[in-house]
Amino acid sequence: MVSWSRCGVVFATCVVVLGPLAVFVWARSRASLSLKDAVLSPVATDDYEQCDWRSGLNSFSLRFSPAGDPFVVETPSSQAVAASGTHPINVRVKHVQNQPVQPNYGSLAKYTAAGAVECDLSRRAVPGLLCLDVVVPVDHFAQSDSGNIMVHFQILPASKRDGSLVGPLVFNLGGPGVVAHNSLTEWILEMPVPVREAFDLVFFDQRGVGDSCGLWCLEDSTEFYKYDMNLDDDTGRAETVNRTYQFATDCVHHLNSFVEAQCVIGSNETPAQQRRSLLPFLGTQQAIRDLEVFRVLTNTSKLWLYGASYGTYFMQAYASSFPESVASIILDCSVNPALNISSYTSSQVRGLQAVIRDTLSACERDPSCNHDAACSGSSCTSLFDKLNSQLQESYAVVDFPLPTSTPPFPQNPIRYFSDTALQTVSEDLLYSPHGRSQLLRALLQASVHRNFLSLLRLFYLSAGVDSLTLGVQSTEEQEDFSDASYLAICGCDYSFDVLNKGGDDVQLWVSDYVEQGSQYWTSPFGVMWFIDIAEAFVHAETHSPVPSNEPMPLPSNVPCLLITSDVDPSTPFEQSLQLHGDIPESSLLVLKGGPHVGFLSGSKCVDSIVTDFLFGEEPESETTYCEISVFPEYVPLTPSDSRLFSGPLDALIAADIELHNLPEYVYWKREKNLAVGCHYGGIIRFINPSSVRGRLHMRLEDCEFSKGLILSGNGTEDYKPNYKVQKFTLSVQTTGSGWGGIFYERLEDTPPHVHGTWQTSSDNTSIVSGILFIGSCATVLVVVVCWLKFVDRTTASHKHKSLREVPVYADFVDYPSL
Repeated sequence: MVSWSRCGVVFATCVVVLGPLAVFVWARSRASLSLKDAVLSPVATDDYEQCDWRSGLNSFSLRFSPAGDPFVVETPSSQAVAASGTHPINVRVKHVQNQPVQPNYGSLAKYTAAGAVECDLSRRAVPGLLCLDVVVPVDHFAQSDSGNIMVHFQILPASKRDGSLVGPLVFNLGGPGVVAHNSLTEWILEMPVPVREAFDLVFFDQRGVGDSCGLWCLEDSTEFYKYDMNLDDDTGRAETVNRTYQFATDCVHHLNSFVEAQCVIGSNETPAQQRRSLLPFLGTQQAIRDLEVFRVLTNTSKLWLYGASYGTYFMQAYASSFPESVASIILDCSVNPALNISSYTSSQVRGLQAVIRDTLSACERDPSCNHDAACSGSSCTSLFDKLNSQLQESYAVVDFPLPTSTPPFPQNPIRYFSDTALQTVSEDLLYSPHGRSQLLRALLQASVHRNFLSLLRLFYLSAGVDSLTLGVQSTEEQEDFSDASYLAICGCDYSFDVLNKGGDDVQLWVSDYVEQGSQYWTSPFGVMWFIDIAEAFVHAETHSPVPSNEPMPLPSNVPCLLITSDVDPSTPFEQSLQLHGDIPESSLLVLKGGPHVGFLSGSKCVDSIVTDFLFGEEPESETTYCEISVFPEYVPLTPSDSRLFSGPLDALIAADIELHNLPEYVYWKREKNLAVGCHYGGIIRFINPSSVRGRLHMRLEDCEFSKGLILSGNGTEDYKPNYKVQKFTLSVQTTGSGWGGIFYERLEDTPPHVHGTWQTSSDNTSIVSGILFIGSCATVLVVVVCWLKFVDRTTASHKHKSLREVPVYADFVDYPSL
């Protein structure tokens, strides 16, 4: 029989030991919940957003970041929520302010009633995003059936749940030819929280772009941009015109083939007729009526409009045609619709020339940049012109390092860089402060150090050229913008004088137009003049209807905010000033030194003014200014000769700088692996970060960024959802001018440091020199000893020799000392 005292001891022990554990398990099960069945209701705080998670409501996914990273969910005790439960608890979600919040499912009715469904997350979409394909007629103005096409819309409904919603905010991101569904993720991530909460965010690919019958002729456009235009004489200009005509006709042919297979639906035309049926109807006047169909279909009374670049032309056309459908309008870097094609291009060429001068002037004021440029005054601002003139005289020869040595590809083939390439890549990079910084650094490498490698790398990316094969890049690398859509839409929109007057001789118009641009032929960015000629050829090939060119007056009762940059190369400052004078009651926001397209470009000043305007608070003064640097902090050039490094830290900092300024890396979309040839040999490989969320891996294989220093090893990069680097490390073996194993680390806000073993070539040279000195001394000693013995022997037999023979031995003895 067991005594009751012993049972009591056992029972007490169980209560003391197991009781707290049971209570803890019960509390954990009650305090946590399934993330699958949770809904987020955020309230902003300084570093986090306080949220309530409740189960049993609408489900959603936590994968919001571009890399697919889930939120970091913490309880006040920093323990991750994982299990399921029924009671609400308070948690803190890191970085929510940089992520799209969950939409209010109660506001989805009008979109789902119109046929919207949740988008496929595999297409870089964000959770809660709705996709809606709207069927519209090919020709809105036709009296009979013209067939139909699909226009693709994507909507992120407002996230507020208290009913105080504002309405749909519709975005046209420009081009024409910008593919909206490839850009909207970044736009939504950066959107101010109040705007995301109160507005339904609406993005769409207008007809002829992206998912709305997107048109492409990648091979033709790449070959055209590779062509080296000669504008110095009549023969060269005639050849350029013929090459432009060939490009336009080839592009139209390939466009039509694509259209026939995938775009026009419900048409009674034969396949041969379908080949040309859509292209004449891609103009803006057709596209704005597609947007109006969307408004009516979704039972929306008014739209809030935002247009960027060409999108400002689109939104002006919509507001002018449907004034009662517009609540307010934001025109970011405005196109003046009153300008004809030659006036617009002249303005753009002058704008590009002004921006490059302003960029070089800012370089002169920056100590580090001025040190690398070694110039002052006019010698700085004329640096680009001088380089362009030199390239007009002769090509620059470049040893281009390929990321392979496998036949038939040599590792360092000879490539060439021309003045046309310089103008093409410069026009592309001058749009933003970051691009100007990239361009400036490459320009100084070329003009000061005669190294054109960075410029050539940038040109290949800009022109869509595969640096390995010199063919066209993959479709995935160029899917953000379509040159074909650009040419087709502009060919419909612009007025070409000869054609509009009933003439059918496009060559006559081209001759007149080339003569109009004579002042720009040999000046920087003169190649821009010939893009318009391609548009004219497309216009003639497709027999596009002649645009009416009627004014686009905006309704006087609609609030209008004009955003412009005083260094905008594409839609120069003067165009926004003209519009500001023409649009009554408009407000003007000027970005001093800013980019082309100011909203969500990184300026809190701009974003706060735009947010206030959307909620009905117009700027206090008619003109407001925001200060932005012409280019970010300049990154100095690193020594090309590794013997100039003071030590391992200096050498690895230079490798860090060069690695992170590789153009291929800077503009890498991080969707697949990337291999890049290092400056002077070897390869660096970047591993697709989607497989390891929040961390990028890289491998260096005999990588030589500076002559004489070879790096082999691995690196990692930890980054935030916005790709800002938190930690960068390199673990490498070095050979050449430095031998050893080095570990390098750079944290977000602390100076980099290194540790490991390092032995420079100068150390080894000293050792070798010492060995040679000792060897020389030993040799002299041996020779002296031998000589003394030899003298003894010759003295003994001197009486048998001639005196004339003695100096011979003396010359021999003196030789080691020479």
